[in-house]
Amino acid sequence: MPCRAMVWGAIAGTFAGGRLVGSWGYQRVQLWSLLATGFLLLWVSQVSRFEWLCVALFLLNLASESFRPANATAIRENSNAETFTRSASLMRMAFNFAIMFALTLGGWLIGYGWHYIFWADIATCWLSALLLWIWIPDTVLAQTAAPKASPVLSNEVDIGRGAVSPYRDTAFWHFAFCTFLGAFAFMQIIWTVPPFFKQVYHWNEFTIGIVCAINGLAVMLIEMPLIYRIEQRRPTIWFIRWGIVLYALAYLAFTLPVSLKWFAAVFYMLVISVGEILVMPFSSTWVVSQYSFGAAGRLLGDLWHCLFRCQCVGTLVGTQIIDAYGYRVCGVLLLLYAGWHGWVFWRQSKITTLAPTYA
Repeated sequence: MPCRAMVWGAIAGTFAGGRLVGSWGYQRVQLWSLLATGFLLLWVSQVSRFEWLCVALFLLNLASESFRPANATAIRENSNAETFTRSASLMRMAFNFAIMFALTLGGWLIGYGWHYIFWADIATCWLSALLLWIWIPDTVLAQTAAPKASPVLSNEVDIGRGAVSPYRDTAFWHFAFCTFLGAFAFMQIIWTVPPFFKQVYHWNEFTIGIVCAINGLAVMLIEMPLIYRIEQRRPTIWFIRWGIVLYALAYLAFTLPVSLKWFAAVFYMLVISVGEILVMPFSSTWVVSQYSFGAAGRLLGDLWHCLFRCQCVGTLVGTQIIDAYGYRVCGVLLLLYAGWHGWVFWRQSKITTLAPTYA
């Protein structure tokens, strides 16, 4: 129940954050998200009743996840067509580095008591809010102002269908549907793969943590140099296609014998990490290259909405298949599913590549 409260809070947060960007501005949404997250962490640390814990976790994720679409919109507004993908990759690298540092610091603080972790989180939220308020100027989208022209990437196509609502554009909904399918395959790295390592490979938690850290380390070390070299060479859709193909190839590791467990685990982590590097930043690039300030914030929120909904569906489906048929069957099905999704996206991307640019 607490996990469901967190997931639904994340879904509501990305939805709300994406819509508040257009009226509040990305700086205010990020600022209030950080401040509210700090206060809610303080509440969570004091809650003792189960029902109030679920409420607190829902509100905590609602506040914290509203930061994501506002942050992505801030990157879009402070980047040009040539640097946006690199800017998004730099932000992802910062997130991955922060996660690795937080895991290390958290492991040290646990030795002194769990309550120190909450205070560390509260302090970092409020310090981030303070630095954001000092360094980033306040920005509010004026309702009467002329909308800012969207920085169409040089390798995208504009067919000039005019200023139509993006929610009536079938290209965006095809793209969102394919994002949901891809997230289903990728999210198994969180819910299915660690139990597989424990129950099939018989690794302890420390070994599993080291192997799973390959994902964050690979993204942190590879993403920025790779994006810098390739981003202008092909259309964004082309990179997303091949990222999805790598998702499928990664699940070949589940079909290998247990005697090759170290090779299989490292192969899986490296391949799916490269797939993530190609899919995640270029998906954001496609959205912000097509839509204006307010629309981009809402639609980025909708894409994150798809990802968090996938956590609900992916967790349920993956664990049910494992319980009924075992990990091997689940791995083969994920391989087939990811391959099928790659084929679906390859067909749908013929449409999304021709999406119009909205002012």
